[in-house]
Amino acid sequence: MKRLVLVLFLGLVPLIGQSVDAAIGIGTAAAGHVSGGFWPSFAATAMFNQHVGVAGELALRTSSPRNAYYALDYRPKMMDVNLALRPTRHEWTPELQAGYGVVMVEPGNDLCVESPSFPCTRLPTERKSAAHLGVLAKTYLNHGAFLRLEFHQLIGKNIDHPSRFAISMGYTFGRK
Repeated sequence: MKRLVLVLFLGLVPLIGQSVDAAIGIGTAAAGHVSGGFWPSFAATAMFNQHVGVAGELALRTSSPRNAYYALDYRPKMMDVNLALRPTRHEWTPELQAGYGVVMVEPGNDLCVESPSFPCTRLPTERKSAAHLGVLAKTYLNHGAFLRLEFHQLIGKNIDHPSRFAISMGYTFGRK
């Protein structure tokens, strides 16, 4: 079901939207066991008009600070789907995002539990969902290329309220 929603989002949004932003970024995260490390991100925003659109993003930690959380190796991911609002257009255009986010923590290959029947059983992936809030500021470098500063916050029960800070470069397809 999730893959069907993703395919519909990626397939239909460019047909409906006035413009589509695609961006690749780098950043880091703060809060609990997802803190630190190098977080590349991939994002897309489709604007239906000048002020309203939908946005989605995937960020994952590629480097694990070995001493940060009991010297364990694991790879957290953050994903979100949002309503995107751009109140006005200036040299630095603000964008506010509000929606649904998920943090997934997948144990690395060296995390396993020994048992009598199996030599090593991989620990399960942990998923926590929360509300997502994002504040972004974008400036155009030339015709369609842009630079964007980002702050993302997940808020919910039983979650460390992780924050993610990033800078991304992208391109706007369609009207700016």
